[in-house]
Amino acid sequence: MIKRSLAMAKKNDFVVYFYDEAKNKNYVHYQNKRMYTNPNPKLAWEVNHNQAVSILAKRGQQFGGGFETHATAYANYVVDNQIPADQI
Repeated sequence: MIKRSLAMAKKNDFVVYFYDEAKNKNYVHYQNKRMYTNPNPKLAWEVNHNQAVSILAKRGQQFGGGFETHATAYANYVVDNQIPADQI
C-alpha cells in the first residue's frame, strides 16, 4: 500500500500565465492579497497543479493561458529576451 503523502504530493512548482491582447505571456503574481500579471516569471506566484487549473478556469477565458513549471517558464523567458548571464 502506498502512503497517501507520497502518492498525492502537492508541490508548489507551477506558475500560471495569461495572454493579453497582443498575445504576450503575463505571469500571475500575488501581493498584498491582490493578483496581478507581469511578463517576468522570476517572482511569479507558485501554485500546485489543482490551484493552477482553478485559476485558469476562473480567469483565463478571455485571451487564453496556461501553466508550466517555474524553472521552465524562467528559462524560456531568459532565452526569448536574451538576458545576459550576469543578470540572471
